[in-house]
Amino acid sequence: MAKDPAVLWYTNDFLEGTADMSPEEIGVYTILLCYQHQRGFLPDNIKKLARLVRLPQAEFEDIWQEVHHKFEPYANLFTASSDTPGDLSSEGLKSKIANRRMFTEAKKRRNYLGKKAVFAIVGNWFRHHPTAKKLQKPQKEKLKKLIDYAFIFENLLNKEQIEAHINKIADRFPKGSEQRSLYIIEDVNVNENVNENVNENKIIKKKPEKSKRENPGFFDFKNRTCHYFAQTGPPREKKVNDFLRRLEQSGKLEEFRQQTEAYMRYKTNSGEKIHSWQSYAKEWESSNWIDKSQRLRGNTAPKRKFSINR
Repeated sequence: MAKDPAVLWYTNDFLEGTADMSPEEIGVYTILLCYQHQRGFLPDNIKKLARLVRLPQAEFEDIWQEVHHKFEPYANLFTASSDTPGDLSSEGLKSKIANRRMFTEAKKRRNYLGKKAVFAIVGNWFRHHPTAKKLQKPQKEKLKKLIDYAFIFENLLNKEQIEAHINKIADRFPKGSEQRSLYIIEDVNVNENVNENVNENKIIKKKPEKSKRENPGFFDFKNRTCHYFAQTGPPREKKVNDFLRRLEQSGKLEEFRQQTEAYMRYKTNSGEKIHSWQSYAKEWESSNWIDKSQRLRGNTAPKRKFSINR
């Protein structure tokens, strides 16, 4: 197989990782990363490394003092269960070094199957996987829409990782008899507090009492919250839903709803900058948004208009 001509280069990570380097050090570091990508490793030898970057050894040694911590022994990157290229204790591996991030990204790209293969794996999961056979057709259709292909392609997931990703989403759906006996929340979140009476031949699952989250008004509030704080898409919506579930368990859900409704009114009327979801979720109790909203509304009452005599 021909050598891979490219690798994913995460520019923000690279800039942050080299923020304390000089331009000369960044240049040496970049060249060494390129050689590692093409060769798989670098020699643990100052003279040979200096030759690779085309610098006199004395000049290279000064730069290497600031760059060497980006590399480690090549043998450290493998485990006993991985595709180790030979004996980890061999002298050949001991004389090699590599950058761990470049090693990982190059390996993921080598194992990447391509979009057609990804779609084939997903299709086979729906046709043959035992979990898929327990789902009804409407659930399968919704599950197909929840698969995060952008996440799969960006992270170059392999077959096992793709199937694990689908299984994780599928676990939110009720299976078999649970579809008839459990009260389903938004048809992808199964209530976990199920009472079970076990007899000799059967298991009877009782419908739990309805909670605040089963109120349609709550669903409307959650959806508006996700939209307002730009928490759209399955992963972000799940974070919001999990946060609200924790609030419900602690008895603070209704207080949070009232505060958030007031917060959205206040920000809309004042035109002030909106917090990120992470920031608001941490600090929502630190301010009385209900009082702020009411005072703002009182201060912005419409002024009386006077007619002008002509």
